[in-house]
Amino acid sequence: MASEKARRTWALVLSAIAPGTGLVLLRREWLGLAIALLFALVAQLALWGLFIVPDVIPQWLSVCSALIAGAVWLGGWPLVLARIRNVLGPEATSGFSLLCQRARDALEQRQFAQARDLLRLAFSINDEDIEVHYLMARLMTVVGNRREATKAWERVLKLNPDDRRLREAIETVEKLSD
Repeated sequence: MASEKARRTWALVLSAIAPGTGLVLLRREWLGLAIALLFALVAQLALWGLFIVPDVIPQWLSVCSALIAGAVWLGGWPLVLARIRNVLGPEATSGFSLLCQRARDALEQRQFAQARDLLRLAFSINDEDIEVHYLMARLMTVVGNRREATKAWERVLKLNPDDRRLREAIETVEKLSD
């Protein structure tokens, strides 16, 4: 709980400094990078045109760049706030946990189609959650989809799981690679 509150706070602080950086912290790396790069480019052009070399860069271009930088900065806020609400909000967290539990139960009861559907729904909510990737890797292993299982277990390894899952992931990837 404390780490979620810290992530939320840092995401807001970083977004106030430079738009997009809070999204990177919230595991939306490519979207955050694109917003940060766009902001950096237009803000640099505005700074150069307004303060550093105003005689070289036309004033209309400098003003337009400043307006676009402001729009990018303001436009980044709804994305960060929506991501915080969808991933770190209390109702999202409890609903997401319930969804993962239902997928786990369906997997244990060998209702693979239902488990797959629930996991796809969970991915649409948070595609960076370790539990969802772990359950998908187990599902793909059980149904015998070797290619997808290998990819899923490799993703579990990338997301830094706890020791039990790490051992299982390594053993499973090694078996599938043979």
